[in-house]
Amino acid sequence: TYRFSQFSSIDLVGLASFADDPIDLYNARGQTITNITDEQGGWIWFKHRLSPRFPYHAYYIFKHENGGGGFQRQEPSSIHTIGIQVKPENDFLWLNAQIAGQAGNYGQVSRTGFGTIIYGGFQYKKKDWSMKAGPWYMYLSGDDPATEKFEAFNNLYGGYPNDDELYLNTWMRESGLSMWTNISLYGAYLEFNPTPGYNIRFWYHLMQANHNVQGSFFGTGLNRGHMIMLKAMGEFGKRLKAYYMFEYLWTGDFYFNGADNAILSRINLEWYF
Repeated sequence: TYRFSQFSSIDLVGLASFADDPIDLYNARGQTITNITDEQGGWIWFKHRLSPRFPYHAYYIFKHENGGGGFQRQEPSSIHTIGIQVKPENDFLWLNAQIAGQAGNYGQVSRTGFGTIIYGGFQYKKKDWSMKAGPWYMYLSGDDPATEKFEAFNNLYGGYPNDDELYLNTWMRESGLSMWTNISLYGAYLEFNPTPGYNIRFWYHLMQANHNVQGSFFGTGLNRGHMIMLKAMGEFGKRLKAYYMFEYLWTGDFYFNGADNAILSRINLEWYF
């Protein structure tokens, strides 16, 4: 990291990740799968503030996938991504908007991609409690089967979006675990901190596919369904943390006829010593 001034800096990052854990100590299969393919890359991340309450980020991200994996990642692929993020706020309103474009190749095929995510709404902060609420929107391009290009957005180095875990298992059939693509999502959220150490989050998602996908797991429509998510977290002293997570998915005609709705319900306890 290099800081030009109090309000301006640049980060340079490089990394390499592997499809199998290279230092796996024990596994009955002899390996632990950690990624779809081996990959290398890095990014340049520029941060600046137009004012104390108006930061923005601009970035360039590069990733090379070695190929040999499933989910349309059999061939080597190089991906260039350029994006910008703005995060203005005041005492009552806030916005977090990001837009990114991709170019590169997938084997011998040209690839492009486009993605955006926009959060916003109002916030109310007091000394001991706070609340945020508002709408949000996400668009990630999918591969159009009518073109020769490969247009599916690649979320590069993965990651679990929001707190969701249930829907990631559905995406495994389309693009691999944690690789979100081919979606237009309209949502709303509420986050409440009633007291320090406690947090409650509620999300609603209405999800549409941009293109159909071939295979017995998928149907003929574009309705991915809609989903609610609830997560309540608390800290009990300095040694015990806990959360409860609940998710419910109502399936749509994007999936095969007769696809069931799905539920995730979890209690998680963490003891620090």
